[in-house]
Amino acid sequence: MAVLMSELCSQGADLIWKQCNEELFAQGLEYLERAAEDGDADALFFLGHCYSWGDAAVGFNDKKAYECYLAGAEAGSARCVLGALRAGQYDERLQAQARYSLAESLQIVMEAAAGGEPYAAYQLADGFYYDDFYDILPKSERAAGNCFKWYEKAGEGGIVNAMERAGKCCFSGTYTRKDVSAGLYWAEKAAAAGSAWGLLKMGLFTLEQQDYEAAFAYLYAAARQGDEEALFYLGEMCLNGAGTEQDTEQAIAFFEEAARHDNRESFVRLGQIYSEGEYENYERACYWYSRAYAAGDHQVGLALGRLYCMPGEYQDFQKAERLLAEYAQGEEDGQACCLLAHLYHEGLIPGSGAEEAAAYFEQGAAMGNDECIQILGHLYFEGEELPQNYARAYELLNSSWEKGTLRELCQLAYLCRNGYGCEKDEKRAAELYRKTAETEKNADAYYELGSLYEKGTQIQRDLEQAVDYYRQAALLGNDSARRRLTHFKRNIFGKWKYVN
Repeated sequence: MAVLMSELCSQGADLIWKQCNEELFAQGLEYLERAAEDGDADALFFLGHCYSWGDAAVGFNDKKAYECYLAGAEAGSARCVLGALRAGQYDERLQAQARYSLAESLQIVMEAAAGGEPYAAYQLADGFYYDDFYDILPKSERAAGNCFKWYEKAGEGGIVNAMERAGKCCFSGTYTRKDVSAGLYWAEKAAAAGSAWGLLKMGLFTLEQQDYEAAFAYLYAAARQGDEEALFYLGEMCLNGAGTEQDTEQAIAFFEEAARHDNRESFVRLGQIYSEGEYENYERACYWYSRAYAAGDHQVGLALGRLYCMPGEYQDFQKAERLLAEYAQGEEDGQACCLLAHLYHEGLIPGSGAEEAAAYFEQGAAMGNDECIQILGHLYFEGEELPQNYARAYELLNSSWEKGTLRELCQLAYLCRNGYGCEKDEKRAAELYRKTAETEKNADAYYELGSLYEKGTQIQRDLEQAVDYYRQAALLGNDSARRRLTHFKRNIFGKWKYVN
């Protein structure tokens, strides 16, 4: 016996499962109820399905679902028998009163699906997907993978949920080979029917293709359907002026709406927006980063730790220490290590000191953190908080210099000049002092250059140069340079000579 639906039942089902406008659901339900009153047993299946799974925004009501399935099964609806099975309500009473057995009902629905009836195909697809037919079919025919072909048939028949399932299978390679093009085919069909999933997928695809206007339109439509991920991407597009005018306030509005749906990425982006720039607001930045952290995104631990180190009422060094220590365990660039080292180095954590600071500076330096490398080099050079170690100081400072990140060159120049921790190299020392003197107007660097050219061991002695550098150091306030200048005077030929 074929599965037949009245015209009214068909119209009702189509309004619920072949489009995504919730405003039309009530009309669809009305049609189904009228069809059921007119004796259409399959209309009872569709009503029961709504109550079982919350379709058509009716909520969940197992009692009403069972009543629909029982009445429909008694009236000869094979769909109702399989619907009750799917909902876990195929009990002894329903079995006794149903016109058809499970096997007979499955055969009827299969014949209808093979004949092109999309709702029968959709029911079969779900049955295979959820293993409802495991005890009914022979082992060779019960595989869950059979769901895909039926989702395709149901999707071609216009059922939106089936389009989504078919597309997801294609994108993931589940129950079929992975095929992005096929997935996009289903996404586009679903989008045309108003599916939030299809609209989002097409929005992300066109965004990747840099068709920003189309992407914005798709994502905006998905957002209107309540998709929180689409809201996040709309915020990103407004923030960057892609497909729409750059508008940070509108971006914030989209991110906040997504955040109301607990979108974690929006928590992070709002934290970033409020951390710096025109919208800097540490209170709100802390709020959003804290929500992201509470939602499981511990990657914001670094940003949140930084905020707790900032001056103001939210400053909390112990919270910063806890967050940064946790973040430092898995980081790769040493930023958290560097911040922790500073907290300990500056005595901001009770009971901490140079030993803890050095350990984190070392850990950060091992990760290649430029600031840790430089500070550790200076500490080993100075020998106050750490044992003086010129070889280690040279290794660190020279590494920083080679990377182009060393900001203070005088200590490295001093090591090169004296051969401490390295081979003596006055020419390189002069180069380093000269760069510091010229770029920073550093009085000490000018003085050291004067000394190098006065003594002239590895570089040629040049008193003219020496006096010139001493003068520039003296002009910048270096008293040692002033004293050295008193030992020079010109001879009868106008050349500088040294005198006691």
